[in-house]
Amino acid sequence: YSGGRTQFDSTPTADDVQKQRLSEYGFFSRDRFLPGWESTLRIGTGRDHLENLSLATLFETEQRQYQWQNDLTLPAGNLMLALERDEQRVTSTTDYTDTGRNIDSMLAGYRIDRGPHDLQINLRSDRDNQFGTHVTGSADYGYRLSPAWRVTAGIGSAFKAPTFNDLYWPLQYGYQGNPD
Repeated sequence: YSGGRTQFDSTPTADDVQKQRLSEYGFFSRDRFLPGWESTLRIGTGRDHLENLSLATLFETEQRQYQWQNDLTLPAGNLMLALERDEQRVTSTTDYTDTGRNIDSMLAGYRIDRGPHDLQINLRSDRDNQFGTHVTGSADYGYRLSPAWRVTAGIGSAFKAPTFNDLYWPLQYGYQGNPD
């Protein structure tokens, strides 16, 4: 938990005051079901409460995350499989077109180290109920020239959904969100 109060001169006639509280908590359980199989369950939530006292505005966002990750040691490398759910909500004095979204994800990663060679391949699928399904991935290769030196190369793709503020922030301080 952290809290703060910020006061700043936004215009020659206005003295803005903002209060913000950030909180988060989480729980995880790591278990070994069989030799070579480790399973981790994570549950967490975070909240951002921002009030502008001068403008009488409130923005409160909450995010809940659930993840189940399984790490398997195989004869030829390590395999990681995971499922995630991310629930995002916003409450505000400003009317937002959408005030919540859910993202369901599946992840897989494979890593192998053979002599001086390292290879890692990752694949992820995110189904966002607001922005659709996006599949991303990466591939990385490394070669150890000596115990102190290694060269690596990698390629990957990513997707980042815009925040609620990116989409719907009201015109303020010369900035406005873009729902498109």
